[in-house]
Formats: sequence, structure tokens, C-alpha cells
Amino acid sequence: MTAGTSDFPTSLDSSTNLPTSGNLSGVELDGDGNAHKVHSNLHGTTNTAIVQIESKVGTGASTPTSNKVLRGTGTGTSAWAQVALTTDITGTLPVGNGGTGATTLTDGGILLGSGTGAITATAVLGDGEMLVGDGTTDPAIESGATLRTSIGLGSVATRDTGISNNNIPIFTSGAADDDFLRISSSGNTIEGRSATEVLSDIGASAVAGSSSIVTTGALDSGSITSNFGTINNGASAITTTGTVSTGDISAGGNVTLADAKSVIFDAEPASDHNAAGIIASMTAGATLAFGDAVYQKSDGEMHLGDADAAATSGAIAIAVASGSDGAASNFMFYGFLRDDSWNWTVGGLIYLSTTGTSGNTLTQTAPTGSGDIVQILGVATHADRIFFNPSLTYAEV
Repeated sequence: MTAGTSDFPTSLDSSTNLPTSGNLSGVELDGDGNAHKVHSNLHGTTNTAIVQIESKVGTGASTPTSNKVLRGTGTGTSAWAQVALTTDITGTLPVGNGGTGATTLTDGGILLGSGTGAITATAVLGDGEMLVGDGTTDPAIESGATLRTSIGLGSVATRDTGISNNNIPIFTSGAADDDFLRISSSGNTIEGRSATEVLSDIGASAVAGSSSIVTTGALDSGSITSNFGTINNGASAITTTGTVSTGDISAGGNVTLADAKSVIFDAEPASDHNAAGIIASMTAGATLAFGDAVYQKSDGEMHLGDADAAATSGAIAIAVASGSDGAASNFMFYGFLRDDSWNWTVGGLIYLSTTGTSGNTLTQTAPTGSGDIVQILGVATHADRIFFNPSLTYAEV
């Protein structure tokens, strides 16, 4: 150690190389003799302060390092290093400074915030326990009846709502794609059943066709509406004590009426150009209009009736729809029909006319010309309605 040379930071300087004011009291530095030792005293005071600072900092590396702090490494020594959280920091970091405010937390507990207060931990939840909140205070640990009540399952251990004992459907491993579901015999599980198994379960058998009804009992309530499809009852009967009042009934076999049963036609068709009776589809032999009386010619087609000659009389039907020559059209052979343009005398007979033109084949005046045919076709039930029942016995004038 040489006077005037610093050994810091390798070692601490002392009054030997940094003389204090006491060491410089006899040294004249001012150039004014020994009258004043101000300069000497100033250097001595400065050196004293430097020695004290060095003692505070300690010896060690003198060059700062990035992201490091100067920390003590022993008695009288220091170094630039990172802070060791486990050894350099003591005390509890408050919540306001990013800490927990707690020195220990329950192992396995659930942490609860408390504003700026210390974080707390619940006790470890036991088997079957849950943390339940009330929207205001800290959540509480609940179990048993208290928990079931809080989550809306009732207080009893065995559920009194839902499909199963746990209010949740339980599906067995046997459920497959397109299966139907059935509650098992035990009553607490749901199992899958194929279509074949379902039919077996209800004691039924499949009937061909996607629009079929399969039933083992009576269809004795409710309605069968339009677009329903086909009812195929095999060799069994369809029995009704009421009225079948809508749509068409198409029978592939015989329609048999029991004793004292009838087919009832509407004697008063409700709208213009409407008819109710025995109707068949035939081929028109001319352009026809609703209400034209027709006879069947040797070509098998239906032609306009004309009482002017025997060959064109003998009407057997009446057109109930407009028809084109050579096309199929509907003809009524027996029944009631309405045309609002008619103005018959009610109760008067209807005859085949001698005009032979469409729209003019009916008359209430019997033909009187020589060679004319008198054929009764029916009777007027209303001014705009007639009962059509052509007589196949007629007379020539």
C-alpha cells in the first residue's frame, strides 16, 4: 500500500495511502506556510469519507453487470448478482405489492381472495363435498342434503325427480345407431332396442311398406288425416260405427254392405257443377260439357245423346266433367247433380232432347216428332238439381 495510490476494490484503502486530516495536520499544502492548514484538512476529510464508503460497499468486482444488483457476499465483500429469493428476501409480500399476504396456505385447499387482505385457503374438500357460493359471501363447503338442496336436487338421498336415481339417464353399452330407447326392467337404466326387438316387445309384426300402421289392438281414438298413406290390414276388417266423410276410398276388392246398410248419396250437391252418385271413367267420343246426356256407340266411346233417332238415343250416363274427343272423362250412371244455369220445374220429368248438341241434351218437354224417341232420364229435385236415373225402356213416336 503506497501513499497516494488506491487499492480499492481489491482491498480497502486506509489512512496510510489516503491520509486523514489527522495525518495531514503537520503537512503544509496551502503555500502560505503553517499559518493555515485548510488544504490539508480538506484532503484529510475527503479521504476519511472515501475510506468509510469503501467499508460500507466492501471489496469485490467493481464493474456492474446487466440485470444484476450489488449485494453483500460476506463480511466486508460484495458482488453484482441476482437477488436470491429464498435467502435474500424475508418477510411477507402484501397483496397490494403482488404477493399473497400469507406466510402459509393449506395444502390442497382452494384459494379465496379477500380484496386487499391476505389470500386464504379453504380446508381440503372431502369425498362428496363441493364449494357452493351464494353470490355475496365467501363460498362454503357443502355435502349431503345441504348440497343437494343448493343445486336443486332435493334433500333426500334417493332422487325423487328424473328418469334414474341420479336424475340423469344412464345408457347401457348395448345402445346402437338407430335404436329405440327402453327403460330396463330394473327401472333405473335406459337400453337400446332395434326395430325388430321393439316389435317383439309390443307383440307386433312388421308389414311391408314405409307408410303402414302396425297395431295389435283397436285404433279406437283420434283421427287419420290427409296424406296419411296406406292402411294395410291384410285379411282383417276395418270396422267403424261412424261416418267416413272425406277423400276417396279405393278398394282392390269387394265392398260388402251388411244387412240394412246403404250407400247414401248427397241429394243436394252444395256447389255448381257437382255430382254425387255412381261414376265411372269412360272415353269421350266428342267434346262434352257438364250435364251432357250420352249413349255408348259401337266404338265403345260415349257420344252425345239425341232423341231424334233410335240410333243416337238410349242414353245411359251423363257427363259430370268437361271432356275432349278421345280422352278419358267421368260419367255418372246414377245419382244427383247440380248446374246453377238450370231452371227446371221441380218434380217434373227430365227427357233426352232432340237437339243433339252439347249443353242441350236435357229437356222437360217430351219429344213429339215422328220417329222421335221418348226416354225419361230422371226428375228435377230443385230448379238447379236433378236426380239422374235413365230408363232403358223408351218409346218411339
